[in-house]
Amino acid sequence: MKFLYLISSRYPTEKAYGVTIGNTLQSFQKYGYISEILIWGGVVPDVYGNKIVSIARRPLRLPLFLYDTLIPKMPKISFTANQIIYGIYFLKSSYRAVVGSVLWTREPFLLIPHALFCRDARYLIELHHPSSKLTQKVINLLSKRNRLEIIVLNDKSLSYHSGLFKNITVSVIPMGVPKSFFLTENKNSLDPVTVGYLGKGVSSGHDNELLEIIYAAKKLTSTFKVQFKFIGLEAGYKEKMKSLASQLEIDPSTIIFVDHVDHTNIPFELGTIDIGLLPYGESAYNSERFPIKVLEYAAAGLPIIATGTLAHRELLDEEFTRFYSKNNHDDLADAIVYVGNRVKQSKQMSEAARQFASKFTYDERVRKLLAVIEPAAW
Repeated sequence: MKFLYLISSRYPTEKAYGVTIGNTLQSFQKYGYISEILIWGGVVPDVYGNKIVSIARRPLRLPLFLYDTLIPKMPKISFTANQIIYGIYFLKSSYRAVVGSVLWTREPFLLIPHALFCRDARYLIELHHPSSKLTQKVINLLSKRNRLEIIVLNDKSLSYHSGLFKNITVSVIPMGVPKSFFLTENKNSLDPVTVGYLGKGVSSGHDNELLEIIYAAKKLTSTFKVQFKFIGLEAGYKEKMKSLASQLEIDPSTIIFVDHVDHTNIPFELGTIDIGLLPYGESAYNSERFPIKVLEYAAAGLPIIATGTLAHRELLDEEFTRFYSKNNHDDLADAIVYVGNRVKQSKQMSEAARQFASKFTYDERVRKLLAVIEPAAW
């Protein structure tokens, strides 16, 4: 069996989707399966050694800057249009989709041209967010003449999508974490305790509301020895946080910013942190996510302080997690003190975090995926 991963977005990339695709496809090799990543444009090797094939070296497509424009609905329209244009290019090269291949994507619209002209193909659609009504119609169209399966990230998403697509198999395939993260060594003195956040201030257009961390830092200035480390923030967001810290007269040395770090070097950076932060709020967007930073923190042995959203409580165990109320910086400050003191006393939370993460390696992710695709063989 051959797996063809279809992607109209930029690849390779160190964004979460690129890391997940690269590591997952790499793990397929260990099980003896052939896989290719089908892009358009010039081919740039990824760090995982995956085979990358371009379906169009110089494609005619809408410019990518439209994805970030502030014009209402233009980013979504542009992205959808490019998926369909990609699909037309793929149709021209669909000789690659030999009998027995699985066409796998997170972008269902790009399969429309193929579905209009081909029958009995095998589609695997990965959904990370709630599906719009248009997306629902497209998926139902794709499933009429072809075998289609859906994979999601958590049980809530499973319940939601199973209700939408009653005649399509929907399965949970969680995120994964590279084994290199389990080798992270923390040599901090815990004086001060270092609380870290890995990622952007804005995710897919959603503000992660990190300013409450600065307010928590202000409360802790005179009561608990702590510093904060932010890894990979956008320049504009970083300046916004620096400005607030200055207004609150917080010692600049207690708030550290680290610019972009290659994903292969993140385990080293996590080794300089004692506690990982997960500050996402309650929303439809966040309810179906499975942030890979959760597993990266845990695999590195970091206890986690997370907002007490339903999604976080279903995913994380209190053996290594302390929950706090979103938009309540006093509650966040109290959680930091609680976990900071526990970390100083014992490695119990760190060991529990690693034990949790051990169930989510990329090899395990692929094994679960193969059990969906070839249940008789697994």
